[in-house]
This record gives sequence, structure tokens and C-alpha cells, in this order.
Amino acid sequence: MTTHEQWQLTMRAAELYERYPARYILGPCVSSLVDAARLVPGERVLDVACGTGVVARAAAKRVSPSGRVVGVDLNPGMIAVARSLSATSDSPIEWLERAMEADFSSAGVSVSQVDLHLPRIDKFVLDHLSATPVAADIDAADEEARRKLGASVMEQLQRYADRDGITYQEETCVLTARAG
Repeated sequence: MTTHEQWQLTMRAAELYERYPARYILGPCVSSLVDAARLVPGERVLDVACGTGVVARAAAKRVSPSGRVVGVDLNPGMIAVARSLSATSDSPIEWLERAMEADFSSAGVSVSQVDLHLPRIDKFVLDHLSATPVAADIDAADEEARRKLGASVMEQLQRYADRDGITYQEETCVLTARAG
């Protein structure tokens, strides 16, 4: 399996990614990510490994109306989902399906903490895993195996449990670079 093949997801997995990880894991970080980039109207943004475009859409709001955003991901399913979602700003977003290699050695990195809240974790974990490269294995598992996996994960994460899921603190690293 090549490096690029390991990141390929089915269209269903990309849709589940938008519904679960993008919403619950990436969603709470989006504002911090876009704030760290210090975007202003009229700027151009390149979102590398954009997935289903949650950060690119938030960036487009900030650079609107005269800015431009390009989202790049090597996974056709992720780009298809990104293209299918409604625009959230006046700035157009160009979605490109391709691998991206660049030198980010001069990029700045900032680290912040964010509290993540995940819903009913036994179900969420299965849905989350169905949106990753192990999706085929999760989908192939019978109902009993899926129930056991969910219960095992819930047991391991019990210390983070709250009224309707789990809440935990996650460290987020933001990489920003400005074209010179």
C-alpha cells in the first residue's frame, strides 16, 4: 500500500467524516485555527489536507468578499463532500483533488488547548472509525463485535464521562505560513 493509498476513503466514509469527526473533533477547533492565521478580508488561503472543508469554509468567511480559498485533499471522497456542501460566504472556494508537497520549514506553529465534547461514546467511536481508513473492517464486523468494541471503548474512557457523552481536553497545533 502506498502512502497515498492509506488515506483513501470511500464516499460513505467521507460523508461520515463530515458528520462525526469534522463536527465533534475538528468543529470546536475551527475558530481557533482561523484566528491563529490572522486572516483579513481580501487574503488568499491554501488549506492543505482540507478534508471535507470545514476549516476552508470558515476561512472563506474571514477573507470575504474579495479573498480566495483553495482546499486541497488527495482523497476524492473528501473533495466530493466538500463540493457538495453549501457555501457559507461570498468568497468562492476552489476544491482540488491532489497530493500536495511543500516546504513548510519556515511556518509558524502555535499550540492551544480546547475542550472537546463527544456524544454517546460507544456509538460515536464506531461512527468515527467508519470514517477512517479502517472503515471496511468496522463495516464488515457483525453487530455483536461492534457492540463489544463500543463497550470496551466506553469502559476505557469512563473517567471522561459526563451527562451525555465524554468531555476531554485536547492539544491543537496550528501551522501557519505567509507567502512572501
